[in-house]
Amino acid sequence: MTATSDATPVSDEDRTALTDTVTRFARTEIAPHVDAWDAAGEFPRSLYRRAADLGLLGLGYPEQYGGTPASYALRLPLWRALSRHGASGGVLASLLSHNIGLPPVLAHGSDAVRAEVIPPVLAGEQIAALAITEPGGGSDVAQLKTTARREGDDYIVNGEKVFITSGMRADWITLAVRTGDAGSKGSGGISMLLIPGHSAGLSRSKLDKMGWLCSDTAHLRFDNVRVPARYLLGEEGAGFRIIMANFNGERFGLAASALGFAEACYDEALAWARQRKTFGAALVEHQVIRHKLVDMQMRIQSTAAWCESVAAQADAGRAGDAAPGRPKPHQPPLGGSDPCAAGERGGRQCLGCSGLPAQEPRHPNHAILRRPGRADPGRDGLHARHRQRAHLPRGQGHDDRRRCGRNHERPGCTSARHLKETGTMHSTDHGNKAIITCAITGVLTDPGQHHVPVTPEQLAKEARRAYDAGAAVVHVHFRNQEPGKGHLPSWDPQVARDCVQAMREACPGLIINQTTGVVGPHYQGPLDCLRATRPEMAACNAGSLNYLKVRSNGTWAWPPMLFDNQPAKVKDFIDVMLETGTLPEFECFDVGIVRCVEMYVQTGMYTERLPEYNFVMGVESGMPADPDLLPILLKLKIKDAPWQATVIGRSEIWPVHQRVAELGGHLRTGLEDTFYLPDGTKAESNGPLIEKLAEYARNAGREVASPQEARGMLGLKAAD
Repeated sequence: MTATSDATPVSDEDRTALTDTVTRFARTEIAPHVDAWDAAGEFPRSLYRRAADLGLLGLGYPEQYGGTPASYALRLPLWRALSRHGASGGVLASLLSHNIGLPPVLAHGSDAVRAEVIPPVLAGEQIAALAITEPGGGSDVAQLKTTARREGDDYIVNGEKVFITSGMRADWITLAVRTGDAGSKGSGGISMLLIPGHSAGLSRSKLDKMGWLCSDTAHLRFDNVRVPARYLLGEEGAGFRIIMANFNGERFGLAASALGFAEACYDEALAWARQRKTFGAALVEHQVIRHKLVDMQMRIQSTAAWCESVAAQADAGRAGDAAPGRPKPHQPPLGGSDPCAAGERGGRQCLGCSGLPAQEPRHPNHAILRRPGRADPGRDGLHARHRQRAHLPRGQGHDDRRRCGRNHERPGCTSARHLKETGTMHSTDHGNKAIITCAITGVLTDPGQHHVPVTPEQLAKEARRAYDAGAAVVHVHFRNQEPGKGHLPSWDPQVARDCVQAMREACPGLIINQTTGVVGPHYQGPLDCLRATRPEMAACNAGSLNYLKVRSNGTWAWPPMLFDNQPAKVKDFIDVMLETGTLPEFECFDVGIVRCVEMYVQTGMYTERLPEYNFVMGVESGMPADPDLLPILLKLKIKDAPWQATVIGRSEIWPVHQRVAELGGHLRTGLEDTFYLPDGTKAESNGPLIEKLAEYARNAGREVASPQEARGMLGLKAAD
């Protein structure tokens, strides 16, 4: 059960009953009429009264105003079901516009104003709207220009607002204004006023749109509009905080709605895939379509879990940490919008040309075409800024000069700007493909006993075997080239150059991931090798570990040692990797080290992008090779950060690889990590190990990324 301070406990039966009610309402009283309403450019006001009769408009408001107190956990099914079954984002936006217009009135209006405004709105008799955006700016609220000048017992309002949902018909408009001195700037002079819709001097113009056709969207103009001072919400100058708090609930509603839209896309795509036949079989019988449907459902389920988690935290009273729409560092905002966009893309691909005609009711974008881009690439800039603020320490998002990690130093590089200037992007959607890394040769393994490559020629041959089997990345250690010393490491820059060049010539487009691990305070050798080879990627050991192993007789397998990677050492490696345009891969040998990576981001040691995690499992004194540990590690890493697992051992490691593939991680194996195939037979080269890993990826419903695709997914430049 979930409860809040203003709601009784909510049972699963309550949520199911509400979902059923909303679903029936959407299917019978909205969906059948949407085409006609779109043609008319509006839906009838009687729909507000019908929704009010069912108690939908009053959900979450006090009983004294005609509402029904409800937790976020109970409001979530309302937004989700209306979006899934209502066939129109436009209806949803206008019908529930009071949920962004009334909260400031409820929280900051006087008792008299609340009693005057809230009851008729919840009864469906009047309409409330929120007006923040102006022709000159939207998300930068602190720069708004609409003014309200105090004159006796009134305020005189002048200015414009645009893209206002319910703006044409609103009886009450919650308006953001500037009440400071003339010419004042910033957030300190912003206040909130409630404007009666009949006010003299208020003019409205309807806006035609590409989507949300039946949603009332307006351009508002205020020409010396006189508003009684009693309609001031809160104190003068407190408006910015009111707006920011109001956005939290709005973001949560947007995420829940986008989740419902994604489900609508899935429902339509699945129905069509079962009906449509090609090459003698239903579409759903073709593997590529099943993969798309599974990927859509995976995104839907993960977002549903995220929404439930945020709702539960807010209902538990931890709104300061996780208010709806306000992310923790590992929870990017607008989390529901990504599966909505992915659902639209996947649904269109499943339906083919049937997904294009606007007059055809059976296509997955039936709802999507009726909503502007709440989840489209046009909002990626705002999404990226929210994501950046969630992951960077205060001030880090606005450095004068930052290096983007691809060897382009310029002010404030973002993914969008990087794409425009370099032709690559820090994150590219290639579906759910798996990047496979071959750990081609380890350190200290005796080449006289095992078939591990040492020379550039041997490395090139082994790299080609792995490349042909599906590896896009090769993780490489360099070995001493002197006779009889091939089991020892080498930090000779010329050796590193020769080895890397040989592998690149043998494998066009291959991504080099170079080791840097070294014990002790003297690590100039790895730094010199990075500068000599300038690899696309490199291991960055993210923390220290007691590197121990005990034999069965109770003695040490080797003298106890500390694999030391204190923050200063880690930072030195990060700095050189940024200098060489190398993507760091943070190797985490223990649970605490996983948590350290986020601290490096928070303190500004690494701010270029979401970090790449490599969970190293199977080291005796580190994390065990246990598939049950993976979900815990995923909770500890930064949300949405890419990851893979290095699993060390014998045949017992393969169930871990399978679980990594199922959970969406990238995959790695090779002669550095194991000599053994799942059946216990010994591999004589990297090729069979990579072939088996690729098979595990496909068993999990994932295709293997080519080197070029992997470069796009990792934000690396295209191969020369």
